Amino acid sequence: IKNINSNHLVDFSLFKDKNTTDKSHFFLKSDIKLNLSYFDESELNINFQNVSNDTYLKTYKMKSPIISNYNNLYSSIEIAAYKERLAFSTNLEIYEDLTREENDRFEYILPKYNLIKEFKRIEKISGDFSLNSSGFVKNYETNIFERSVINDLKFESDSRISNQGLRSNYNIILKNVNTDSKKSSKYKESPDYNLQTLIEYKSTYPLKKIKDGYTNIFKPTVSLRHSPNNSKNLSNDDRKINTNNIYSLDRMGVSDSFEGGTSLTYGAEYSKTNSQSSELLNIKLANIFRNKEDSRLPRNSSLGKKTSDIFGSISYTPNQVFSIEYDFAQDNNITDTNYEILKSQININKFVTSFEYLNENNSQNQEGFLSNKTSYEIDKSNKLSFETRENKKTKLTEFYNLIYQYRNDCLIAAIEYNKDYYSDRDLKPDENIFFKLTIVPFGETSSPNLKGLK
Repeated sequence: IKNINSNHLVDFSLFKDKNTTDKSHFFLKSDIKLNLSYFDESELNINFQNVSNDTYLKTYKMKSPIISNYNNLYSSIEIAAYKERLAFSTNLEIYEDLTREENDRFEYILPKYNLIKEFKRIEKISGDFSLNSSGFVKNYETNIFERSVINDLKFESDSRISNQGLRSNYNIILKNVNTDSKKSSKYKESPDYNLQTLIEYKSTYPLKKIKDGYTNIFKPTVSLRHSPNNSKNLSNDDRKINTNNIYSLDRMGVSDSFEGGTSLTYGAEYSKTNSQSSELLNIKLANIFRNKEDSRLPRNSSLGKKTSDIFGSISYTPNQVFSIEYDFAQDNNITDTNYEILKSQININKFVTSFEYLNENNSQNQEGFLSNKTSYEIDKSNKLSFETRENKKTKLTEFYNLIYQYRNDCLIAAIEYNKDYYSDRDLKPDENIFFKLTIVPFGETSSPNLKGLK
């Protein structure tokens, strides 16, 4: 439901069966403009997610724009407002982990806020000052409480370009962390205050060459950063470093700590585009060198090693028919691959098939799988699709999904055949057929399982 000042999206279902208790789900996402006088823009955002049974979403393969996870629910109320050089938001959040016991599955953040203020330029200072302040009060696992207020004062210098084309700038951040907690392993059980500092110097040397209608860009990058503070103990945290975040100042993904000590991040990017500005090839490589090992940084990220993994990514799209992407983290001995994900897609007329391969050895889950999604558009109204996934660690197929779909201007009708091989509490290996009917643009209804196929 959409109008000039609001947008509401609702997704719900009810399953009734004489052999089981009633099952249902209700999801709501609403965005409402508030038009607060002090701000240029302001809005109220509401999320609500509820299910009657822990495995209901997974059992019936619920799909919609607001269902993104079968194991975790998220509900919140947020007010966000913006004006020139100022952004502010505050919200109440509730997370529910459907895989955990009833008493420990909820996490409450009541409240949470974030403020970003950009200050006006000071004459004779070549750069910008900004303030980022954030805080929360959190309760999880029944009796664990945490409170935090973090203030970051940042100075970002203007970039300087030398006569040879070298582009450089530097960043200075002062971080003030204020915490208090009860029964938390993350913070002290008393008010704690500390001040941290980070200085970064970053330089790039972009090179450009145009030949035979193609634009080739090669950009080496170096980032030298230093913090006199010790790193917070995050050794057991699961953190992923890749070529997209390796140069970020917050690449650890935590707001209350910097990387301690001195490190040098270096790498290069090469891209090739055609005369229509379509990128055909992109290659990125990067590595981190640290003056001494830091065992307090996340082990699986290799950030704490003197020489980190070699992080890389390759994407190749020679035409509209074929594309391939490969991301990896190679141990510095060059022989061991700690992480790799390969994605490819073939698109020929009305036939589309995509493959995804993941091999993850440096995380707690050590996940690995090979999946395929294939679809064929018979005509404008009829479509056939197939999906499957094989777990490479257990060497077992997890599921098969086969879907026939008919669509016109008013409705979408689909017959789905699902075969699952995994177990999860009351969800057992099963084989089902669903009939689904979607009234455009209102919502979706599904028939009960048509069993007895084995």
